[in-house]
Amino acid sequence: MTVDDYLPWYGGSPAFAKRSNDGDFWMSILEKTFAKMMGNYEAIGGGWQAETWRILNGAPTQFYTMQSINYNSITAFNTIVNALKNGFMVGTDTSTNPPYGLVEGHAYSVVGAYNLRDTNGAIAHNLLRIRNPWGQDRYSGPWSDGDTSRWTSSFKS
Repeated sequence: MTVDDYLPWYGGSPAFAKRSNDGDFWMSILEKTFAKMMGNYEAIGGGWQAETWRILNGAPTQFYTMQSINYNSITAFNTIVNALKNGFMVGTDTSTNPPYGLVEGHAYSVVGAYNLRDTNGAIAHNLLRIRNPWGQDRYSGPWSDGDTSRWTSSFKS
């Protein structure tokens, strides 16, 4: 398969994957290659992250829903922690009408899972650090960068 560097543009920039902050353009070429493999750009819209990872690099994948783990947030968090510790790629997505600046029906990469402990050493909060692959739309809810009421000096250390 041959992939050229002609990309679909809209409004002065690439229509889909954008250039990174440091000017790299490889993501647009990779996206075009994937679209060509799958037939067209429309065929790659709205799929599952695990399916994409499996197709692009042969990674073994597993898919969980909150229903499949009985809506247990501790089980979900521990599953994510174990996957990250074992070097697996982890993703999550939003459903309809998510709060705090998250995008509806959007996929996010999970890049970290953290236990915040209180002054006695007990786990006070479990937090996930997620990355928006689009690089826009900033989370503005509890534990966001600007949430000074929760990010006390003891939690920052």
